Amino acid sequence: MKGFFSLGVYLICSILISAYGQTVSLPDKVLSLKSPIPLEELSICQTDTKKVFGKNPILSNQCISLKEKAFADAFYYFFEQAQEREMQLAFFSKEGRFVQVVWKENQETYNISSFLIRQNKSLFVQCIRNQNKSYFLWKTKPEQWEWVED
Repeated sequence: MKGFFSLGVYLICSILISAYGQTVSLPDKVLSLKSPIPLEELSICQTDTKKVFGKNPILSNQCISLKEKAFADAFYYFFEQAQEREMQLAFFSKEGRFVQVVWKENQETYNISSFLIRQNKSLFVQCIRNQNKSYFLWKTKPEQWEWVED
């Protein structure tokens, strides 16, 4: 849980730094994310929010390649768009296949399924702990971090 909290803190800080006009690239630690395909071949895409959280079809016109843009910059673009509507994001391959990215830290392994950005600018991250296959959501509130276990 602590390792994922570190990832979440970094992602949110990157987004907030981007908000103030600076370009942010992920450090080597975050680039240690693992996926079945190279990270530079992934895109972050908006998905349909009306179906199963983490398994929704891609909205093909709303994708940003991680080869072309740093993760934080791509994520911040969607974060700004969420002012008008709730938005779900996930990782996809060039072929449009859903990809669960794996984060490893402190002997814990997490599959990151998707991100949900609410209109109030709170962020939900859907994850699965590989050690015990437990599903959980991590969420943020303005100036407050909170774990939500489902």
